[in-house]
Amino acid sequence: MVEIFNSRESQASRFFMHDCLLHLVIPFEKARLMPTSVDWHYHRPHCETCSKAQGFLDEHQVVSSEIVNARKESIEPVAAFAMLAQVDQLHVVRGAKVYDFEITDVEAQRQKLEPFIIGRSGSLRAPTIRVGRTLIVGFEPQLYARVLRVAGRQG
Repeated sequence: MVEIFNSRESQASRFFMHDCLLHLVIPFEKARLMPTSVDWHYHRPHCETCSKAQGFLDEHQVVSSEIVNARKESIEPVAAFAMLAQVDQLHVVRGAKVYDFEITDVEAQRQKLEPFIIGRSGSLRAPTIRVGRTLIVGFEPQLYARVLRVAGRQG
């Protein structure tokens, strides 16, 4: 399709309109791919999996609003389940497998969920992050990328 402009005014209007649309589309695309922030991050220093998770967050420039050191502040089961009451989704990484749970009634699901979120030490497993109403226990690069909505290399 060929458009013929009869005056400079219509050319200017066309470019202005195109420029406005471009400014609307590009920020939307960038916002969709921009790293988000983590509301809460529970980690254990010198833990291999925690280091991988932190490396992923650093690589994708994801910042944590609150960071809790698991060696200094242990999250006991009562507190862990109180935290679960504040989320709608739980993703747990165990080995190479990712388990997804919808949290509806924490007390009814407690026995099923406890082995997934409580470690051998009797406290919440690390690393754990909360993003909005989603909690992730463990680390798996593709899961982090999906929940955090980050682009690029995933791992």
